[in-house]
Amino acid sequence: MKEASQDNFESAYSSTIFAEGELYSCIKGLPMLVFRVEVVKKRIEYINEYQIEGLAERSFLLLKDRAYSREIIFEQDYYMYESFIQAILDSKPAVALIRVKTGESDFRWIKLTGVPNSFQPGYYMGMIVDITQSITIIEEMNRNEDEQQTILELVGNPVLLVSMNNKSIISHNAAACEIFGYGFDEFRKLTMNNLIHPRTRNEMDRIYEEIIFEKRWEGKILFVRKGGTQFLGTASLRSLKIREKRLLRMSIYECDTVEKGSSKNQRQYNPILSESRKKYLKGIMDKLATATDLKMMLEILLYNPYKNLKFDGIMYSDIQVRKGIVTVYGVGEALNNLKFGEVFSYEGTIAENIEQYKLDYLIVEDTIASIKAIDWALFIPNGIRSYYARPFYERDLLRSVLILCSREANAFKEDKLADYKLFDAPFNALLKSWRKAFRTRKKA
Repeated sequence: MKEASQDNFESAYSSTIFAEGELYSCIKGLPMLVFRVEVVKKRIEYINEYQIEGLAERSFLLLKDRAYSREIIFEQDYYMYESFIQAILDSKPAVALIRVKTGESDFRWIKLTGVPNSFQPGYYMGMIVDITQSITIIEEMNRNEDEQQTILELVGNPVLLVSMNNKSIISHNAAACEIFGYGFDEFRKLTMNNLIHPRTRNEMDRIYEEIIFEKRWEGKILFVRKGGTQFLGTASLRSLKIREKRLLRMSIYECDTVEKGSSKNQRQYNPILSESRKKYLKGIMDKLATATDLKMMLEILLYNPYKNLKFDGIMYSDIQVRKGIVTVYGVGEALNNLKFGEVFSYEGTIAENIEQYKLDYLIVEDTIASIKAIDWALFIPNGIRSYYARPFYERDLLRSVLILCSREANAFKEDKLADYKLFDAPFNALLKSWRKAFRTRKKA
C-alpha cells in the first residue's frame, strides 16, 4: 500500500515539471524583466523582453549603463541602486526600491531583487519589477502613519525612520527586527541609543549635525543587538521632512564581515615554445630593444601580432591602487579618440575586477552585455565590442594590465590563450625599458 502511495506521489510530482519550452513561455510572459549575471565576467543577459513603461528599450540599460542610470534614478534613491549592483558583484541576496524618471514630471517605482543562483555557481539571477501600481494602491489606502510602515516593508534590508528631535524610532521594517533581535512592539519603545554601541554615541552626535547641513551621510557604524552582541554595518542616513516632521531614514547594509586573503594565487604559464613561436618572440624583442617611446613600443605589439591574431587596438593600464587611479595608454584606430595617458578612477575598472576575483586573465565577449562602469565609459563609446585583459604583478601588487581590443564581438577565444600569452615576455620587456627611460628623464 505504501509503495502505491509513493508511486502516486512521484507521478503527481513529475506531472508538475515544465518542459523547457513551456518554462521559457512562462518567463517570457512575466510582467517583469528577468536577468542573469555571470559574476566573474560581469556579463548580464536578459531572459525575457519585458520593457518598463516610459523607458521602452532603455529598460535594458538600467543595470548596464551607470551614467544613464544616474540620469534617470532619483538622486535620493541612487545609493540603493549602487548597493544592489554591489550585492550582485558580491553574490549576495538583495532588494532595492528606486524611482526612475520617465518624463519631465513622470516617474515609475521600480523594485530590483536578486539572489545567487544556487544551481549554477558563479551566476546571479534577478528581476526588475515595475511596482508603481502597487505603490499607488498603498498610498491611496494609507494616508496616515501606517503609510510609511508599508513602504518600509517593501525593502529587504533593515530600515528605520527616526525622529530627529528625540531620536526615537518612529517606524521600522521586519528586517530591522530580525537583525537587532527585538519584537515589533518592543522596537517602537526604543531610541537610537538602544541600537548604537556606547563607543559610537559621541561619533553619532557629529553625524547628526552633519546631516542637518548635508542632508545625508554614509559610512560604518558599530551597532548593538538586544542580547548585547555587536556588529559593524554600513549605514546610509537621509534627512526627510514628512508632514512637517523632521525624520531620519537609516538603511543598513553589509552587516557581516568577510576576510579576504592577500594571496594573488596567479598560476604560472610556462609553455614549451615551438620554433615558430621562438622566432616570433625573437623578432619582436629585437624591435622593442631599439625603442624607448611608449607609444612606439605599444605600436610594435599592435602591428606585429602572432600568425592570424586580429585586434583593433592595444591598451596598457598603469595601476596605482593606493592612489585609486588607473592611467590608460592606447594605440590603434579603435582608440584614436582616447587621450594617451588618460586617468580613470580605479573603482569599476578591469584591474579591480581582476584583483577582486584573482583572475589570470579576463575575456569579455561583448561589452554591450557588461555591467562594468569602465566598459560603458571607455570601450563602448569607442566601438570596442570585446577584449582580452592580462594582469602583471610586481612584488605581489597588481601594477599593469595589457588589453587587446576588438571592434567585433566574441573576437577572443579560450583556445587562443597560448597565442595571447606570447605577449607576456615582450610586454614585460616594454615595461622595464619604458620605466628605465622614464626614470632617466626624471633625473635629468
